[in-house]
Amino acid sequence: MAFTDYYRKDNAFLWTALGLFIAFVCYRLAVAFLAMLFPIDDALVLVVPTWLYNLLSLVLVAVLWKAYHRWMANRAHRRELEFVIRGMGPDVLLVINREREITMCNEAVEGVFGYRPDEVIGWRTDRLYFDRRLTGERHEIYNRIRQVGFHTGFAKGRRRDGRVFPLEVVTGELPYGPGAVILIRDITERKQAEDELIRAKEAAEQAHAELADLEKARDDLTHMIVHDLKSPLTAIAGYLDLLMRSAESKFDERELRFLNDARGLTHKLSEMIHSLLDLRRLQTKDLPLDAHICDLAALAREALHTTAPDAESKNITVAVPALPTLAFCDAGVIRRVIVNLLNNAVKFTPERGSIRVHAAADENTARLSVSDSGCGIPAEYQEKIFEQFAQLEIREFSTGLGLTFCKLAVEAHGGCIGLDSREGAGSTFWFELPASPDRVRFSDGTEA
Repeated sequence: MAFTDYYRKDNAFLWTALGLFIAFVCYRLAVAFLAMLFPIDDALVLVVPTWLYNLLSLVLVAVLWKAYHRWMANRAHRRELEFVIRGMGPDVLLVINREREITMCNEAVEGVFGYRPDEVIGWRTDRLYFDRRLTGERHEIYNRIRQVGFHTGFAKGRRRDGRVFPLEVVTGELPYGPGAVILIRDITERKQAEDELIRAKEAAEQAHAELADLEKARDDLTHMIVHDLKSPLTAIAGYLDLLMRSAESKFDERELRFLNDARGLTHKLSEMIHSLLDLRRLQTKDLPLDAHICDLAALAREALHTTAPDAESKNITVAVPALPTLAFCDAGVIRRVIVNLLNNAVKFTPERGSIRVHAAADENTARLSVSDSGCGIPAEYQEKIFEQFAQLEIREFSTGLGLTFCKLAVEAHGGCIGLDSREGAGSTFWFELPASPDRVRFSDGTEA
């Protein structure tokens, strides 16, 4: 390589011509000296045949011409290189020889290092920057140049005032002579930006960790409060049931209605508490599942009994599947999923609307969907509607924790849940479950 070899083929013609010229001069001096001592026809005089002399002369002229042509070409290349270097900016461009002494540089060296170009000519590169890969035992830069012709790395530069700053250094082989071309770029601003990004990343990670801790504390507090509410609420529900048994002879119709409404609201609150507790158990994978082969169509018909009164009060027709559809699941948990989907559909379906439950299965999965004729859900809310603590505007399209329970319950079975909806064209909530035990696959790739 031009950067590391001490002998260049370009100089071979010059050295050959010089050697032949010296040989010719020595020969002519020897002939002249011998002619002075001996007669010209004496046998001691060194005589070279004329044809050989002429041939050697032609070779000498050809070699000298080739050496001159290469010398002129190198001068032209050097002028071109000087023109390129002077026009290069704002990066510093250096040309160095085999001893790493600077032979050419552009004006940018003053803006980056604080030295005039004429000052640095003849300096070793160590006075501007130091790179251990250049002087170390492994000679990383030399080896890289031998392999691919250039090397890119980073180093520390030193300005005239002594300040140290980061550099990006690209070292390449000089095409037309021994040495190398070095491109130096001041990356102080880039380094500062990278440091800012690193600090921002660390701050974001710390904020995320703190947020995770806060969410865990919130969940723990919620679970504790809900768990503590369970016992007194159960007692209230029991007392209300006792009052209902003896209320007909003691209360009038209006008071009985109030008592019955209080009893109903107590049961709804109890269901919400159980839902929150079950959500916690699903999130921590502590809810045991009694999975076996179940008929989704039969579970849908059972779930309809729970939601039928609300549907009838709004004159909503509900169609459920008649043919059996088998799936591998916990019947009690999936029944609650279907009840939640039906309740959500009834709530957001207008009067005299319709709801259709459809079930189908193949050898791998069983699918159940609940379609309504409601207002539909905007696309920007569809991905967040299953979140436990979704934004308030999303609650306009869901019944609170019910859809979150559905998502966690279905995924606990190794299934998936989703939504197809267009604003103004109704919604279809669907979920898929494994059709048999050997078809259970969880999202992380594990099997049941």
